[in-house]
Amino acid sequence: MQDDGFEWAGQQHYDALAEAVLEYAETTLVTIGGLVKIELLPGCPVYHSEDFFTNDRDLLILIQGTGRVRVGVWGCALCINDSMRHGSMVEYVLRAKEQGFAVLVLNPNCKTECEGSRSKEEHCLTAWDRLVDDGTEPKDPSLDPPSQEVGSGSSRKVSPARRICVVGHSYGEYNGK
Repeated sequence: MQDDGFEWAGQQHYDALAEAVLEYAETTLVTIGGLVKIELLPGCPVYHSEDFFTNDRDLLILIQGTGRVRVGVWGCALCINDSMRHGSMVEYVLRAKEQGFAVLVLNPNCKTECEGSRSKEEHCLTAWDRLVDDGTEPKDPSLDPPSQEVGSGSSRKVSPARRICVVGHSYGEYNGK
């Protein structure tokens, strides 16, 4: 039996396959990438490595492009036509962790009616303010242990990383608004 890859069988078939790919890619962030799912806002999850709140050296932030793609995916068509290895973010996550980076995967295509995620830009700014740099001076992590709740309470719940790298894929349909 030879695997010839994806064969076009109509838009409905492609849409169903794309939905399955997107769901699978999101689960691999946890099952293969070892990331932790948290709600940035109600109905809008982001994912971080277990050392996100303790790694004071390096942080890698991953941001997918616009359109159909969701958290953990660079390109849906790339996942379908080439491989999940090239089309999803899991390879980046694994390599970053091997190199000692904490990881944060944003989800800007998850728009909600909640303030903080009504647009892609607002989602990224909210994630930055709540998880990366809340504007307070760094504290000794031993005096203020991290919490899994995002954006509530008074204790510092942001990454202590001193070096931050951001990898984003496309911007797409920017209309200047």
